Amino acid sequence: MIALLSSPPSVLTDAQLSELSGSTPASFQGIPPLLRHQELNVQLSVEPAFEGYVGGSGTLFVTEDSVSFFSSETSTGLAIPYPHITLHAISRAPITTTGTGGGPCIYCQVDESEGGDDSEAAHDEDGYAISREVIIVPADPSSLDKIFEMLSTCAALHPPPSSAMDGGGAFGGLDPDSMVYADADGNLVGPGMDATAGDDEAESSAAGRVRSDFVGQTRPSPY
Repeated sequence: MIALLSSPPSVLTDAQLSELSGSTPASFQGIPPLLRHQELNVQLSVEPAFEGYVGGSGTLFVTEDSVSFFSSETSTGLAIPYPHITLHAISRAPITTTGTGGGPCIYCQVDESEGGDDSEAAHDEDGYAISREVIIVPADPSSLDKIFEMLSTCAALHPPPSSAMDGGGAFGGLDPDSMVYADADGNLVGPGMDATAGDDEAESSAAGRVRSDFVGQTRPSPY
């Protein structure tokens, strides 16, 4: 869930990771997520407003678990886990919003229902989980590419459940009757070859259809 912060998030720096790697910790529980990028002098706005979040100028923390922001000016911040980020992009053109002075930014769409149970998510009058826009405006526009790169890298660590998994079974959702394989002589055999025998309309082989099952199941963006 998206969390309101009253203090800076706990993070693990590269130096701390190197120190941990030199010995075996007594417990791996409670180790904070690795910090991949930290940006000072950032403004972050949320629309519709997130209850309790005030905004202000603060620090952006891009960790392997979430994107977090905390402002010491207002003693508030947000932690947004990657499964809730359905889109992120760089906008070179300034986007002026409440809470930011405008400028080149990272634009995000955040869906509180993504990534699991939405029972605690804010809902609109029709009962749907609210989708929010998050605008991240760094004081230094040249940092946008680095922020975007690290955000993309970390988000890729949290892919959505594969559509193939939804099919269940040992074949990951593929129809066993459509499968083909190569025998010892390199010839294509299997039930999929029989399924297409005599089908004049099917110009592609069964092997092509099975391959398209794998190639075609491109996962949507993790956000």
